Amino acid sequence: MLFSWLMDQKEMRSSFPSVQSFISRVVEKLDVGSDKVRVSVVQYSDDPRPEFLLNSHSNKQDVMDAIRRLRVKGGRQTNTGEALSYVTKSVFTINGGSRIQEGVPQFLILLTAGKSTDDVRRAALALKHTGVAPFTIGSRDADDEELRQISLSPDYVFRVDDLRNVGTLEQRLESPLSTLTRDQVVQIQRRILEGKEALSVDDRNSFDRNIPSAYSSDLDTAQGTWVLDTVNAEQESISVCVPGAVKRDVVFLVDGSEKMRSSFPSVQSFISRVVEKLDVGSDKVRVSVVQYSDDPRPEFLLNSHSNKQDVMDAIRRLRVKGGRQTNTGEALSYVTKSVFTINGGSRIQEGVPQFLILLTAGKSTDDVRRAALALKHTGVAPFTIGSRDADDEELRQISLSPDYVFRVDDLRNVGTLEQRLESPLSTLTRDQVVQIQRRILEGKEALSVEYPIESYY
Repeated sequence: MLFSWLMDQKEMRSSFPSVQSFISRVVEKLDVGSDKVRVSVVQYSDDPRPEFLLNSHSNKQDVMDAIRRLRVKGGRQTNTGEALSYVTKSVFTINGGSRIQEGVPQFLILLTAGKSTDDVRRAALALKHTGVAPFTIGSRDADDEELRQISLSPDYVFRVDDLRNVGTLEQRLESPLSTLTRDQVVQIQRRILEGKEALSVDDRNSFDRNIPSAYSSDLDTAQGTWVLDTVNAEQESISVCVPGAVKRDVVFLVDGSEKMRSSFPSVQSFISRVVEKLDVGSDKVRVSVVQYSDDPRPEFLLNSHSNKQDVMDAIRRLRVKGGRQTNTGEALSYVTKSVFTINGGSRIQEGVPQFLILLTAGKSTDDVRRAALALKHTGVAPFTIGSRDADDEELRQISLSPDYVFRVDDLRNVGTLEQRLESPLSTLTRDQVVQIQRRILEGKEALSVEYPIESYY
């Protein structure tokens, strides 16, 4: 695996120590070595400046020492486009220490505090043409559209109000950096580009020509990043999801209490649009919807409908359940015992990936921790979507990892999350879910021995 850090320095002087510490902590968790994970750091402002390349250091201690010696570059401009071009031509190359031609996954982590003073679009596209997976981290003054243009997908755009708070993103980066494979990166890039109606024919054709080989080094643009080049033997054995050919079971668990009444039509429409994009069928993707408030109520199970039209019709017939309480814990227990089962239509024992999408407008009126842990023990990957009144800690306890906690101010705006859900639903494999769960659970020192990690297997 290869990681390259690209850091904007125009507005970074006050936040640079926090960014430096963040990079150090992320690298500390990596298995750094010349035949394992390689790391590079590039700063940029008016122009890019490599601090060290992927082949500059062969062990973790030397990399950590080099990070500690970093000093802010300074400069008046933020030429992110030029920096992206530089890393494409000079870092993600054989001479720069990259193993891109060997098929080693390549990651770029861009940290920026403002809008670019040059154009980023073509440079970002050229970088992604080589097979690199860019993640973007921006402060409040960074431009949302630019971050999305540069990033692998909207799932990998991270925001903080101030880069002095960048440390809060550490855990959210850990999962994609350790689980994404080269093939999955290519699949995500192809799907994103094929979905852009405004993409020029030249760009689309260029992508199709380059992505199968994935590794031409003569493209014209790439920008400043923190680059890590890593080899992970476990990744080679992970199966890859092929869109349209994958089986998965997807359960929507919807808060149907009274506080959801005004937003329920928006939630209903959101579920419909997500399902519309799935390859629904009894031997493909199965879908279930469960509402809950004081108690859970199944609207339809995973084996209730065998084709997309019947599922879409059932979603259109949904009406808000009503109720005073929001017993999320009881609802989680219900789907564990009655939906993610053979009788409920689940193919969990066949190894089919299992997903739960929870939508809630408030804090649970019962305890969720044990129910969430039991659900994840079965191998289910929960994603959580909450409004402003939902409890952050509860959403994190329930979710597969912090990467899959999604927030909106009001669930009437839940449609804005549609694209962000698409990538994990279509690419996460059962093996990756297990890896993420194992890592999260092994990191919790307070985990009860009553729930050993081995119960996953």
